[in-house]
Amino acid sequence: MADVKNIIKLLQLLSREEGVSLQELEEVLEMKDKGIYKNLTSLIKADIEVIKVKPGHWRIRQEELLGLFDLSSDDLVKVDQIKEAIIDDKCVNLIAYQNSKGYTGDFKVEPISLFDRNRRLWCFDLKDHQLKQFKLSRARSIEITTRPRYNKDRHLSVQCDIFGTASNEVRKISFLLTTLGYQLMRETYPESGQYLTEINTRNDNFIYKYEGEVFSYNGVGRFILGIPGHVKDIKPKSLLLHVQEEVKRSYYS
Repeated sequence: MADVKNIIKLLQLLSREEGVSLQELEEVLEMKDKGIYKNLTSLIKADIEVIKVKPGHWRIRQEELLGLFDLSSDDLVKVDQIKEAIIDDKCVNLIAYQNSKGYTGDFKVEPISLFDRNRRLWCFDLKDHQLKQFKLSRARSIEITTRPRYNKDRHLSVQCDIFGTASNEVRKISFLLTTLGYQLMRETYPESGQYLTEINTRNDNFIYKYEGEVFSYNGVGRFILGIPGHVKDIKPKSLLLHVQEEVKRSYYS
């Protein structure tokens, strides 16, 4: 239990924007430097990016910390299984996976990598012979098979935007947000801070601008649809048309 408490304290200290020094870690955790380095190594092995701010000072990004706690215990087990399969070069079965259209079935895939804070799997679908992404929470369980990953020459790395969508096509977007829209974006997508700026406006509630890149309109489109009245000046026009089509689809379906 003491080790768990130390790890939690360590994460809290590392989440500071300015980072934390080795001396402070030793004092707060009541550990020697060898123990500190051992715990830092454990975090790195758990795929948590530990950033050296300056000699003897470290920190982790806020989104890394959030990513540890937004997965259920079942999904954490799935993450470990996916990582094990990739290391052992094996395929996996996604058992009772329910897609966005309501279909439930098993999918046999070659896992490539996890992204979107370990919530999604980028893989090669053995049935369709296509690269796809799957949301781990939609699978009842994961089964590691004995079949090797024979199609590694077709495995392409994934690019993921802050909205959790992946593609090889980059699209530049921008829109204005109210204060509430800004707050909701920061809470939902902590990484969005680097793309948000406060702009000078007169007699206008839309005082924040989001300007960045996405790999698909699906993720950002869902966010915009979820905060009606708090977004305007959506660009490019193709993103605006995407949102309008989604509104029509939800209205008439």
